[in-house]
Amino acid sequence: MRRILAALLLAGISACTGDRQGPRSVRLEAFMEGVPVSKGARFQVKDIKIGKRSVRSLFRPIPPTIPTTIRLLYDSKDSVILAVKDESNLVNLQATLDAERTEHIQLILEDPNHSAFRRFLRDLTTILPHRWRPRFSDEVELAIQGTPEQCERITRIVYRRMNDLIRQRLEQSGQTGRPVSLNTVFALLLTDQLDAYISTLDPVDPRAECVRVLELLKWIRGDQLSGFGFRRYSIDANLGAFLDAVAGTLNSSLKDWPDHRLEIQALGFGDSIPVRQQGIVLSYDSSGVSALLRKSGTPDVHYALCVGDKRDVRPFYIQLGSRAGQTVGEHINNNCEIGAVRSFFVVEYLATQLPSTNIDFSYATGGVSTTGATGAANRKVDILITLQSGRDTSE
Repeated sequence: MRRILAALLLAGISACTGDRQGPRSVRLEAFMEGVPVSKGARFQVKDIKIGKRSVRSLFRPIPPTIPTTIRLLYDSKDSVILAVKDESNLVNLQATLDAERTEHIQLILEDPNHSAFRRFLRDLTTILPHRWRPRFSDEVELAIQGTPEQCERITRIVYRRMNDLIRQRLEQSGQTGRPVSLNTVFALLLTDQLDAYISTLDPVDPRAECVRVLELLKWIRGDQLSGFGFRRYSIDANLGAFLDAVAGTLNSSLKDWPDHRLEIQALGFGDSIPVRQQGIVLSYDSSGVSALLRKSGTPDVHYALCVGDKRDVRPFYIQLGSRAGQTVGEHINNNCEIGAVRSFFVVEYLATQLPSTNIDFSYATGGVSTTGATGAANRKVDILITLQSGRDTSE
């Protein structure tokens, strides 16, 4: 009996002690898929903390493990999977790391087994040195690998969120057949917590690369010009950055949906003031599309169902490369034509970034916008993207 008790005591002490290891290094993005974390089989996850803050609510529920008696006696190990619920929770996780000024995440573990033997073991071993006493709680620490510099974090968060929103809407479009309005993506970005997170960061060096990303976010919010310059149709840096992000998402999406087609439609609007009598010169040099700057001649822009400075125009979309409708010519003479030219170059810009197969590009003029906005907010292009089955449904 004494030998059995001694064996149980030694096994119990072995299970309750054990060497603590240094923090394991993981990438923050890995929490999207799930990070396996090893722990003693008898321990359950009580909390997940960054500094003094609990972040357990950001993670998916962790089911309790129920080890056998043998596994309890022989310092057995098992693992749990740590995965955030969604992208916004990953953003909040990064924000908490920044706020607490740490790169470590802690799993707080406890032993829920309060049996008589455990209590006997705890009382019996009080005479032992502290390092040999049984533990009824434990911690596992994770070090976030290569936490990116502030500028890189801003860039990653803004573009990743934009990418996710567009993909989500495209998947819905493939199911419903309804187009995705990038205005909707703008609105969702505005309701996100990106601004709240970025406002907690230190000021960014104006020479830093991510200043362009911050300017893009301001542009989306409408703090700065959200449309084209007056009497202009060139693609500026902010619109170009957004179109680059859209093109990147669409390129990756097409690889995932090889049996589908994309329909991209751009609806351009003119200015609220009539064009001067001498008109606006139409040329590739003023397009802001670097891939088109080497082209000579007058861009072949067409439009229909719009006259002069008409408002409330019903869009008539023209396929890129088609000569349907009226031709704008060497000079832009009215707002119907400005709207057509603006949408034409947005579509041309995307066409230089995307494959020529499985995508239909078209553009239209909306005349003068009647949304009630003023100034640059009226001088805009609305972009609609529809995901369609590429299979022939006529049979």
